[in-house]
Amino acid sequence: MGAYALHVNCPWRLVTPEKIITGSSDYWQPSDWHKNSVSWEKEGRPTPHLQEKRILELFLGYDPDTKSCENITSWLVVEKVDSDNYGGVEIYLTGNYRLQLFPDSTDEDPIIQEEWRLLEPYGVHFVLRPNGVLERQEPIPEGPD
Repeated sequence: MGAYALHVNCPWRLVTPEKIITGSSDYWQPSDWHKNSVSWEKEGRPTPHLQEKRILELFLGYDPDTKSCENITSWLVVEKVDSDNYGGVEIYLTGNYRLQLFPDSTDEDPIIQEEWRLLEPYGVHFVLRPNGVLERQEPIPEGPD
């Protein structure tokens, strides 16, 4: 596990200078382009979605216990981060990859709307709300055992 985790709820994409590797919309598409997405949904998604396929091709690992892709390469280490006034972020990664987050919501309900969250597991959370509002959340103290 890394020192930090990033939970993303807004649109995003993983790119190289040449192309989009995958993005948030690929979650809703079947990995087999021969499959119609409507029939794939009706069948209960019997095959992986396109996003999972593309990430697995990049990460090269899969953890059956967590049922998630696992990066077993030396790529995708954070080198630099740029941001804008609205909470958009561009994370430069080794291997000439970039993760781009672009919040696009104006819903200001603080209970519901969260664009992304950067957290230290069991530590401080930084939560981005619409319109670039960033809030710091302290960890919840552990109760008595």
